[in-house]
Amino acid sequence: MASKTERHALVVLGLTYRLAETVEQAPNKRIQALADRIKKNVGACRQKVWKSTLSSREETALDRRGEDLDIPKPADTPLITSTILALLSDLYDFRKRAAEKSALAPLLDDVQRVHNNYDRRLDRWEDYEAADRIVDDFYKKEA
Repeated sequence: MASKTERHALVVLGLTYRLAETVEQAPNKRIQALADRIKKNVGACRQKVWKSTLSSREETALDRRGEDLDIPKPADTPLITSTILALLSDLYDFRKRAAEKSALAPLLDDVQRVHNNYDRRLDRWEDYEAADRIVDDFYKKEA
C-alpha cells in the first residue's frame, strides 16, 4: 500500500500524463513533441522515484481521484496547464530528495513550455484564479 504522499504524487503524475494526451492532438508538431517528452518524463518519474506496486483497487481509486478534479468542461488549455503547473510545482517544492527533484524538474519545464505556447502573453488572470481555486479544492479533498 502506498503512503499518502506517494498517492498524491501518483495522482499529480497521472493528471500530467492526461494533459500530454490532450495536447498531443494539437496540429502543432512542437507541441506534439513536448507531449511525447512529458509522457516519457512521467514514465521516468514513476520508474525512478515512485515505483511502488499498487493494487488494482488503489489504481482505480487514484484514477477516480484524478477525474474528480473540478476543472470545468470544456476548459481552455491554459486553465488546465495552469492547474497542472501549480500541482507539479507544489510537488517539486515539497520533495526533499535530490532524485525526486531531478526527476520532476524536466517534467515541470516541459509543462511550462506547453503552457507558454497556449498562453503567450501570460495575461489570462481569470484562468490563473480558477486554477488556484481548483488546486485549493484538490488539497482540501486530500486532507
